[in-house]
Amino acid sequence: MVFPGCSAPVFADWFCGTMAIQNGRIVQSPDFIHLFENQVTLTFSSGRVVSQEVLRRKYAPEALLDPILFRPISEIYELTDPVIALLVAAGVHRLGDLVQMSPTALMRIRGFDVLAMERIEEGLTIFGLKVGMALPGWSAGVKLYGAADA
Repeated sequence: MVFPGCSAPVFADWFCGTMAIQNGRIVQSPDFIHLFENQVTLTFSSGRVVSQEVLRRKYAPEALLDPILFRPISEIYELTDPVIALLVAAGVHRLGDLVQMSPTALMRIRGFDVLAMERIEEGLTIFGLKVGMALPGWSAGVKLYGAADA
C-alpha cells in the first residue's frame, strides 16, 4: 500500500541519519527523557548502516527514589498534631522515614495507639505507599537531595 508495485522488504536507499534503539531498565529520567540500560546507535547513509555504536549504562536503583518520599509527614491529613509530634520525636520527619518502619516499631512509640496506626495506613494509601516498605538507598537519597526536615 505504501510502496505500490514493490514487494517486502523495501530497501530504504533514501534514508540518511541516525537511529537510537534503547532497551532494558530506565536508569535516569532527566527532564522527562528516559535513558535506558542499553542503547545501540546506528548511522545510515543511502539506506546502509555505516557505523554502529553500543552504549551500556549502569542501573542504580538508589538514584530513582520517588520525590513523594521526601514530603513531610504533616501531609498525611488524617494525622493529628499530637501523633505528628510523637513521630517527629521518634525521628520520623518524611514519608520515606515513615514507610520504612514496621507496624510493630510504630506501635512501640510511647503514646502511639491503634487509631494512629489506622490513620497512617489510610493516609499512606493516598500516596500509593504503605508501612513496612524497603527503600534501598534512602539515606543516600536524603543526603543527595538535602531535603529539610518538616
